[in-house]
Amino acid sequence: MFEHIIGNTKIKQTLSQMLERQEIPHALLFTGGNSQTREALAQTFGKQLTNGSSPDMHLYRPEGKLGLHSMESLRQLSTIVYYPPYKAAKKVFILQDAERMLTYSANALLKTFEEPAPHSVIILLTQDHKSLLPTVLSRCFTLQLEGSTEKAESPFKHQIIELLFQGRALSHPHLLSTLKTISDKIEAEQKTLSEELTTASTNQYGEGLTATIQHSIEKEVEGILAKRFKESAGHIFEIILSWFRDIQLLLAAGDKKLLIHKEYLPQLQQAIQRGAIVPLEQIQKEIAQAQLALDRSMPLAHCLETLFLAINRVKNN
Repeated sequence: MFEHIIGNTKIKQTLSQMLERQEIPHALLFTGGNSQTREALAQTFGKQLTNGSSPDMHLYRPEGKLGLHSMESLRQLSTIVYYPPYKAAKKVFILQDAERMLTYSANALLKTFEEPAPHSVIILLTQDHKSLLPTVLSRCFTLQLEGSTEKAESPFKHQIIELLFQGRALSHPHLLSTLKTISDKIEAEQKTLSEELTTASTNQYGEGLTATIQHSIEKEVEGILAKRFKESAGHIFEIILSWFRDIQLLLAAGDKKLLIHKEYLPQLQQAIQRGAIVPLEQIQKEIAQAQLALDRSMPLAHCLETLFLAINRVKNN
């Protein structure tokens, strides 16, 4: 039944055994791998449980401009999950990108995990299970997919690589200007996201918004912004580390197919010819120091400036 899905043999065997023995957990969590495989496994498993009955299969995706699961849809789920199936013996509810639930929305689902409906199965799909509430995780049968987890690419990749490529020829004013532009864009995105999250969250409650709920929303928005900011900075650090990793791969005459920045092969080769070689251990050390400074509330532009200057000092030694 899972023949059309490549890889993840153990997971497919586990799901097949569940169906054969009719031992179905009330909640499953598919995490890792890629989104297409997660959904294919969940849909195939769900169709087996519902005998292909579409009225008993329910798929929930993030909604709106912010791409979040709304409280309204999750409240609806927590209600109809207790209704009897329309045709099949089971009803199946699949939540794509389950990490896109805000805490106050996820709380609407907690009762369904604490008091599961005997005829319903909830399947959560997520790239990063660590983003889910511990109370939700503890009640799910977790299946870890094979393969690397998808990672979003930084919109500043070209600018960062251009700074790395210039190396010793990089002027300090140009470095400062580029890093300030990047930092300003991230801060502007953070401000916009804060406003949109706050508006979307408060609108969910309408007249039922209390001071306690407002405080909770503010705390949650603050947490989401901190996470997004850390992700943005992390993507930049990954670009820097992977640039020098690619240089080491070329120096070792490794397979060019393994390059992370294949599209920048000419620049990587030119950087090697110019002697822009830094040991990966040193790069990792400098990045760790930059991350520590960022955690201590140093502005991102200053952290990146210090990091680039440190890298160029090592190149010049």
